[in-house]
Amino acid sequence: AAALKEYIRVRYMLPEQIFSVKSVAEDWDGLKARIESGDFAQKDRILSIIDSNDAPDTKESRLKGLGAYSQLLRDVFPELRRVEYQVDYAVRSYSNAEARSLVNTNPSNLSQLELYRLAESYGKESAEYKRIMMEIIPKYYENDATALSNAAALLLENGEVNSALRLLEKVRTFPQSWNNLGVAYMLQGDLDKAEELLKQAQVSGNKEATHNLNEIAKIKEDEAKRKR
Repeated sequence: AAALKEYIRVRYMLPEQIFSVKSVAEDWDGLKARIESGDFAQKDRILSIIDSNDAPDTKESRLKGLGAYSQLLRDVFPELRRVEYQVDYAVRSYSNAEARSLVNTNPSNLSQLELYRLAESYGKESAEYKRIMMEIIPKYYENDATALSNAAALLLENGEVNSALRLLEKVRTFPQSWNNLGVAYMLQGDLDKAEELLKQAQVSGNKEATHNLNEIAKIKEDEAKRKR
């Protein structure tokens, strides 16, 4: 444990005081599980020593007196030696002022939430809002259903249905995309496919889907009237 700590400290030039190192005694539980699952000489004898109420040093001394000890030393003990480590860290949030600078230089340093907040600070009618929502967030969070669905919503508002569909097809299995997918297909005139997706969105709790389903019902009703 100390060796691993020292390697990390030197490798990343970190201060000594941020580390906490501790060790525990022999892993008797791990040894017992390994012996029980394997084929070992004097297996029952080894297990009886492990299960005894002797002090750990006494158990170890008794194991060393067994003929099978060399096998334990060679095949078992190395597997039980391990170091577990945990890294805790805090990420500082960027202010909108800092984010405005980073979005043009290192947008990957900004979280998705920080990008959303920055976009909203420009106002939804601004070119910057659209650029962040439609270009930057989808680029840096290309597998995020919420990011792509939000970008697709703006594309749909601009009438760019095919571009919206290209984004939404990447995340069509996620509930966040179903409402916008339904709207896209509705705008393309594929009402059956749109209705299917909107019903899925409605079941998942999307309130907009109910409104959009009503719109499809009106369209179908108008089409039925024209055919009479």
